[in-house]
This record gives sequence, structure tokens and C-alpha cells, in this order.
Amino acid sequence: MQKSKSLSALIAALCISVYVCQLFLSGEPVTTQTLLVAPVELLHKMGANFAPITLLQNQYWRLLTFSFLHAGIIHLALNSYALMEFGPMAEAALGKKVFVFIYILTGVVGGLTSILVNPLQTSVGASASICGVLGAFIFVSWFKRERENSQRLRKPELILLLVFLSYSLL
Repeated sequence: MQKSKSLSALIAALCISVYVCQLFLSGEPVTTQTLLVAPVELLHKMGANFAPITLLQNQYWRLLTFSFLHAGIIHLALNSYALMEFGPMAEAALGKKVFVFIYILTGVVGGLTSILVNPLQTSVGASASICGVLGAFIFVSWFKRERENSQRLRKPELILLLVFLSYSLL
């Protein structure tokens, strides 16, 4: 499967496009500081997950939109890398429909978990969705391998994935 035709590439492109919009909508000149840290107020306006808004103002759609926003360019780069490197393999192993279902479900569950753990913390990023998809991929890769076009992860890929998942959990 070509990476350019994958859902992962589409999701990464969408996240990058939203990030570029964040930079322009901030109203501030693009500097190292604005690249590294997005203003929280702007993230709230664009759909970040924040319990006082998401729950108390009944804006539940934020449980979807927050996963396309990113706190900074490093955050975006790490998520995009994981999507582009492992997403196509996960799609092949899981199938496109299951991939999308797990991506959305784990993003929403991650948003709800964020609210439960720290309701006054603003949360953004695709990490929960990516972790969910990669967890399902690891499971299928090592235990189920039913699909003809799926491939088993090699040890270096598995280690890299586990490092990414550990970083995301931190």
C-alpha cells in the first residue's frame, strides 16, 4: 500500500493544515515561541477539549475536534511521524473501516479520560487516537495476523512503537 493513498496520510495532512490555520489565526507573528507553544485561548476557540467548555457548555463535538489541534510543532511532528510511519501498516492489518472506528473511538475515550483525570487541563492532539490504533495494530500483528496484506512488526519497529507509546503516555 502506498503511504500517499492512506487514511493516515490524509489525517496527518488534515492535522498539518489545522496547525497552519492555528498559526495564522493566532494574530501573532510566527516566531520560535509561537511554533513551540500555541496560545491556549486560540486552542479553546478552535475546538480544544476543556471540561468547563466541553461538558458544562454541552460542546461535546470538542471530543472529536481536539484531536486535530496540536500544542506546538514538535507535538505535531511526533504525531505526524507516527501516523505516516505506522499508520499505513495499521490500516493494512486492521482494514480501513476498523482503523477509522478505532481512531475515532480511542480519540473520544482519550478526551473523556483527559477530562476525568484533570478537568482544568486543556487537551489537544491526536496522541490518544494514534495510541489506540497502534495498540490494536500491535495486537493484530502479534496475535491475529488474519489479513493477507498485513505484516508482522519486526523487533526494531516494535521497539520504536513502544517508545512512541511510552512518550505519549507521559
